[in-house]
Amino acid sequence: MLSIGVIVFQFFSCKNHADINLEEEKGKILELHHLERQYHLNKMAEELVGLQTDDFTSISAGEIYKPTRTEGIAMFSDYFSAVDFESWDDITEPVIKFSDDFTVAYVTVKKNVVIRFKDGNGKDTTESTEFAWVSIYKKVNNLWKMDLIASTNKARSS
Repeated sequence: MLSIGVIVFQFFSCKNHADINLEEEKGKILELHHLERQYHLNKMAEELVGLQTDDFTSISAGEIYKPTRTEGIAMFSDYFSAVDFESWDDITEPVIKFSDDFTVAYVTVKKNVVIRFKDGNGKDTTESTEFAWVSIYKKVNNLWKMDLIASTNKARSS
């Protein structure tokens, strides 16, 4: 009886990946990738943070951050109020990969971000930064959510 229970458990715990449409899942991830751009360019802090899991992690500038939703919204609101985006564009095509069970995905991409802001002397300044980064997404209640972002950058001022 125990062995029958184990077999039944294994049968139902194995997910059939034949019903997963790889292109459709890639499209969902790519849509989130494009929303990130839209939310940056339109300075939509709350919507950007809404794409994240409750346990979101950011790795940047040698630090690991785990902001709460409130902290994330405040951080992006402050950032968005201090800069104007000239561009937030992919330099390379995003590469999207999935875990074997299709519950985790990641995107690697090179991106160029050009911002305008007032420097410490009140002078208009433009900064162009090239980033290489990875965004990791996790399926939460059958929806993809951003779980982690890690980035490195090369700054170039113009």
